[in-house]
Parts: sequence; C-alpha cells; structure tokens
Amino acid sequence: MAGILDTALAAALESGASETVDGRPFLTLLDFGTGRRYGLSLVDGEARWARALDGVVVLFGPGTERRFLEVLEHDRRGVDDRLEAAAAAAGLPGEETLFSFPVDALVAALLDERNPSDCRLALSWLLPTDLRGLREHIAPLADDSSLPLDLRDFAAHLTVRPAGG
Repeated sequence: MAGILDTALAAALESGASETVDGRPFLTLLDFGTGRRYGLSLVDGEARWARALDGVVVLFGPGTERRFLEVLEHDRRGVDDRLEAAAAAAGLPGEETLFSFPVDALVAALLDERNPSDCRLALSWLLPTDLRGLREHIAPLADDSSLPLDLRDFAAHLTVRPAGG
C-alpha cells in the first residue's frame, strides 16, 4: 500500500511537476547551484531520494551515500526550510517529505568510513532528534584512537554513555 508521500509524488509527477532525467521521473527539491540537484523519483510506486547530475540520476542507497554529501555542506535548518518550501510548491506533504530524506543512512555511512572531516561534518549536521537512531554509529567514534581528540570528544558529547562504560 502506497504511503502519503508516494501517492502525492505520483500525483505531482502525473501533473507534469517533474522532468525526465536518465529515463526516470525526477522532481527537484534541493538545488544548491552546483549542477547537482536532489529530489525524488518514483521507483516501483515508492518515493526514493535521488541525485541528478549531467543527465544521470543516482538513487540513494547503499554505496551511493557519498554522492549526497553536498547536502550536509549546507546549514541543516536552511536545508529543512528549503525542502519544506519545495515540497509545498510541488504539492507534496511537507513533514513527510522532510522526514523522508535519508539523514540516518547518509550520516551512518559517513561515520562508518571514519574520515575525520566527513565525520565532523556529519556530526555537526545532526539535530538532537537524530541522535537516538545514530548512537550505534556515533559512540564508537569516541573510542577510536585513529581519530583526532576533538572529534572523539565531540562524539562522546553527543552520546550518553552507559554507567561504568
């Protein structure tokens, strides 16, 4: 059964609110002026986040997370505001569209790579509501001696360590 966002996206695509990129319907929701555009595509009736660049669409998923890194280079609240406004303009439900952005999967993938600058960027982008779902990815950073001390301290600050641990 299709969800609210899936149904609204299908209607938006049928109304001509999107374009076809790489043979896929693509609705741009975030454009930072770099040529990369981020938005939604409908795959088997399901709304999926995608990135369009030079006529190629890449669906978000395992192995493609790094292609969405640019989103984290922008202020989180600004991105959320832009996303909600773009969703409203396209006739999509704002909250469902906002919550559909794969924050947890994107941040988890970057943290798991252990690149200090990407880890710092990812941790800085989080809101308090994101922390619970990412704790298992954040907590190990605090004990990773291969990372800079300030990054380990940042990760420790974002997680509540169990008593005695």
